[in-house]
Amino acid sequence: MKEKLTLFCLLFTLFGCGSAHKIDVSKIRTLSIEYNTQTPLNFGKSFDATIIAHMLNGEQVDVTTNKFLTISSPNLSVNGNQFQVIGHPIHFDDKHIVSTLTIKGKEETFSCQDTLTLNFLGSLSLNLNGSNGSNGEDQKDRAKRLIGRNGKDGENGGDGEHGGNSDQYDIYIWKEANETKARLIRVSDSVTYAYKSINSEEVVINLSGGNGGNGGDGGDGSDGKDGEVKGSVTKGPGNGGNGGNGGNGGNGGNAGTADIMIHSNASGVLATLVVTNTPGKAGTPGKAGAPGKAGKPLTGQTATSDGTAGINGTGGLDGNPATAPTTQVQTFDFSKFK
Repeated sequence: MKEKLTLFCLLFTLFGCGSAHKIDVSKIRTLSIEYNTQTPLNFGKSFDATIIAHMLNGEQVDVTTNKFLTISSPNLSVNGNQFQVIGHPIHFDDKHIVSTLTIKGKEETFSCQDTLTLNFLGSLSLNLNGSNGSNGEDQKDRAKRLIGRNGKDGENGGDGEHGGNSDQYDIYIWKEANETKARLIRVSDSVTYAYKSINSEEVVINLSGGNGGNGGDGGDGSDGKDGEVKGSVTKGPGNGGNGGNGGNGGNGGNAGTADIMIHSNASGVLATLVVTNTPGKAGTPGKAGAPGKAGKPLTGQTATSDGTAGINGTGGLDGNPATAPTTQVQTFDFSKFK
């Protein structure tokens, strides 16, 4: 069974393409996110979903993979049909995830706002890891010049971003009726987060550093033009273009750690508790671009030079490890964390 979430849509424009065929955006009645109602929706959880365009004529079109569709939300990560609830709740009842869905055309835009409501089912997933760095951009190979004789130089690949660091936390876990709750305190600035799960004592804590982004590959240089004679004009061959340098890999983020205090009324958490705090991996270097070849000289013309190959990028550094998290069961007053 699918749940169709109501979207309050503001219509700015009228253009779009469905996943399988073009659609007339001016004839969209609404958009909805559909998913299995039994799916656990909680912070840190992933779930499968589709975005459906409901047309005025009653047709339903899956636009999840529409190349003109973008989904913007600080608490929702989307990769195709795979959605994940991200971010850190401040209050135990923070359950509304707002996102904006936008389809752009050449001149027009259609935008809708959607709100997901969490059911707090599934294990507690405390994703306190650093974010992965983005990969550097690969550069395209150079095309031959339309003007001039020498080949174009390839552009340098982009540098990978550094992975984010995790941090140090004090984590308190307890049970109230059928709810398992966790209050997190970030030691560096005393910022607090509040997580809960219904009917589950499974707790997964990720304190790993983010991986560094890979460096982008440099573009190849283009070939120089061959020597030629046009009427009374003789043109010599051109030099080959230089290859672009590979981008540098980003550094991995540092691992974090935590002091985990489990209330005696939630001792069942110990049987399923999983904690990881590995350093982020270094990003790999980008490859150098190949040089362009010199143009071929005509008889009697002086030969020109091939371009120079680019330089491979430099790999990043792995993140730093942290001390192992500690876990203990004790009685504490959790009323102060409500």
